[in-house]
This record gives sequence, C-alpha cells and structure tokens, in this order.
Amino acid sequence: MKTIREPFERVIAANRRKTLDPAQTYRLSLYLHFCVHAGVRLVLNTFTGEIVRLSPQEYDALMYIQQHGAELGFLEQSGLSELAKRRFIVEPDYDEPGEYLKTLELIRLMSRRKPGLKTYTILPTTGCNARCVYCYEQNYAVRTMTGETARQLVDFICETRHDDQITLSWFGGEPLIGHKTISYICRRLTERGVPFRSGMVTNASLFTKELVHEAKKCWNLEKVQVSLDGDRHDYMERKQYMDPVRHNYDVVMGAIRDLSDEGIRATLRVNYDKENISRLRPFLDEIKAEFGRDHHVTLYLSALYQENNKPYYVELEREMFALKRYMDESGINQYAGREIWNASFRVNYCMADGLDKSIVIDRTGASLTASICRRVVPGAIFLTE
Repeated sequence: MKTIREPFERVIAANRRKTLDPAQTYRLSLYLHFCVHAGVRLVLNTFTGEIVRLSPQEYDALMYIQQHGAELGFLEQSGLSELAKRRFIVEPDYDEPGEYLKTLELIRLMSRRKPGLKTYTILPTTGCNARCVYCYEQNYAVRTMTGETARQLVDFICETRHDDQITLSWFGGEPLIGHKTISYICRRLTERGVPFRSGMVTNASLFTKELVHEAKKCWNLEKVQVSLDGDRHDYMERKQYMDPVRHNYDVVMGAIRDLSDEGIRATLRVNYDKENISRLRPFLDEIKAEFGRDHHVTLYLSALYQENNKPYYVELEREMFALKRYMDESGINQYAGREIWNASFRVNYCMADGLDKSIVIDRTGASLTASICRRVVPGAIFLTE
C-alpha cells in the first residue's frame, strides 16, 4: 500500500484517526472509488481526498470486504487496518453522511475570518446572443435587470460586504448584453468608496475596443473566461449566433487580443466531446500561433457536461489526457487552476452556496442560493422589480 495523494489537511484537522474495535465488523466506506488500469490498482476516498495504490492482494481483500464484510482480524491479516484508521473501511452502522456534514460545518466555522460577504456573482441578464447547441439555459425566460433592481443591489452590497476588497463575478446568459447595468453598478460602488475587482464568464462576441477599455477602467475587470469549441467551423456550428455577420469566431479572437492589450487575463475554456475532440489538435496549434507568446491568455480543456454519464466517457478522457500531453510538449499556455492535483475539500456545493462568504444574485435581485442549494440561507435577499 502506497499513498499517491495525501488527504485534505482540513479534513484531517477536523477528524481524529479512527480507533478500531475488535468487537466490530467492518465494511467499505461509501466514499470509495476504484480504478484499475494496466495492472495499477488505485482507490480514492472522496471524503478525505486520499489516493492509495494497492497491491493485488490488498485489492482482492477489499473486494472480499465489499461482498462479505470482515472482522478486525481479517483487516490485520490482510494489512488493511491502516486503511480502516483512515476511514477507507468503517463499521456497518457508521454514519458517514452525518460525519461528512459535521466536518463540513466545522471547516466552515474554522474558515470564517471576517464578517460579511466577499464575492457577489451577479446575472445582469438571462438573455444571450448565441444559441449554443449544448446550453443548459435554453428554456430560461429572457429578462434583464431593471434600473431599480440595480440600485437596490448596490445598497445591498454596501450593507452586506466585508470591510476589504470584494469580488464581482458577472454571469448570464451573456452578461455583456447587460453591460450598461454592469457599468451603473460599478460606478455607484466606486462613488460610495467600495473597493472591488471583477471577473466575467462570457462568449466575448459583444466586446469592442471601447467596451474593453471601459471594463478595465470602470468595472475593474481582471479576468474573463471565454468558451471556445474548436476551429472556426466547429465554433460557428455550435455557437449558432443570432447575427453571425456581427458575432463570430474572428470577432471573438479579436476581442481576446483587445482584452490582453488592456492587461485583462483571458482563460479560454475549450469544450470537447466525442464528436470534436479528434479535431482539436490543429485548433490548439492555431491558438499557440496566435497567443503563444501572450502570458495574459491561457486555456484548459473541459468536457461538455452531457458527456459525463456516457458509456464512452472513460475513453474520451483518455483522448483528453493524450491531448493534454500534446499541449505540455508544445508549450501551450495552460490555466494552472484546472490541474487535478490542486483538488481540495469543497466546503460549498456550488458557487451559489458560499453561505457566509459569497452569494449569487439573479436579474430580479433574488438570491439563487435559497432556490438552488438550500431552502433557507441566512442573508439571502429578494429584491423586487
């Protein structure tokens, strides 16, 4: 048995090593995930984050426990008692979901530093000028934040923020459709002495040089994420812009250059699925030729969410890793934040569940936290139009 990745420090700090009871029987943890490939046997504990490499005998012993359970003597004879102390193996009545929630709340309590919210993810509109074939927002009603809601939102931010710099994260829809609302909110916050910076998830097709300049000076925009789908043909086939003459691949490439010229970091999210992954290598070469010397532009690969449960997903991931090796060898600027080894214990379910640190607000001013992640969240707001 060899540890390949150490457990999350915060989880270990919140949980003592288990003491084994000879009177108990044992089963496998609910949080285990096995991977066997090319003779290598790995097991991941998704609760603690630890990855262990097993010998064939240890793997067979775990498979036996999975089917039949075991007593402490079997664990000791098989060399698995250490895994039991690390919560890979637990008692039959051990309340793992309960322990997870206790750990979650304890880590949240330990992580609290300053009162007030730190990050505000804001949807100024649910409208979009693209009709991406894979979009999960296709059936959303198209509405944009009103001036009165924007005014109330500024008041809410001033009343609930912590006393340091805050982060505004613009989301949509396509947030640039609501660029006037963004400018209003940012100007009002500046006038009221609120220190802030901002980021954005956008298709970038609505950026002009003038708007990029305003984003830098007025919005304090530091970074954007831009979704791409491959070369010009794949991109236009999948984006399906309502006005492809004005909004297209070349416009987006130009916007990325304009963002970089203003010192705004652009992270290119390259979407892949079974249909387009074989055509991405030439596209990556194109991106390297265009932005290879530009430290403001980085990219990462991301599978479309629809692919996750497909029977070919494992093979698709193998192709992705081969493509990533090609990126490494080619010296393509990659976004380090997506590295798998940077994984950590998640104290929130999604970006709408930051609880005491962040909040998501839709175009009506309603906190999405209450409707998506939990029924009741302290501090959730519901502004009226």
